Amino acid sequence: TLAGGKFYGGIVRNLPDTERKELESQNILSILLVPIFVRSQFWGFIGFDNCHSERMWSPNEESLLLAMASSIGAAVARQQAEELIMARDRLLQGVAMATHELLTSADFEAGITRVLKTLGESAQVERVYIFENRVDPPSGEPALSARYAWTSSPQDIVHVAALSRLSDNS
Repeated sequence: TLAGGKFYGGIVRNLPDTERKELESQNILSILLVPIFVRSQFWGFIGFDNCHSERMWSPNEESLLLAMASSIGAAVARQQAEELIMARDRLLQGVAMATHELLTSADFEAGITRVLKTLGESAQVERVYIFENRVDPPSGEPALSARYAWTSSPQDIVHVAALSRLSDNS
């Protein structure tokens, strides 16, 4: 009902048994649930419980509450957009810093470690890997192996080592 854009609720004693029992256990006498949409997708709802009297909501009240739910949906959409922009900016800054490190580092091995750390922190992940395509000398077959890895936690080295063994078997 809510996902379809419709209100839900009424006087609790008139609702189906499964809902009525749950609401009565919370001393709710009447309820109104108003859907919240974010970018045309059902996001959630805002609920209004009346625990002192049975109440039927007027069409005017429902319209006002629907307008409020729309405002909440717009605010959530704006917040989500701001978070995406901040994440993109953080990652772009990390890429720029990593590129600078690659171009200016005198020691490639130390530089690549710093690059992976910068990228991992910018992307807010726990691990970053570089895998290398190579030819397996004995068989001449293509192979894949973990060449470099960064982890935010020393305990994750086990995971990195396991991944390297797995790629060596690929």
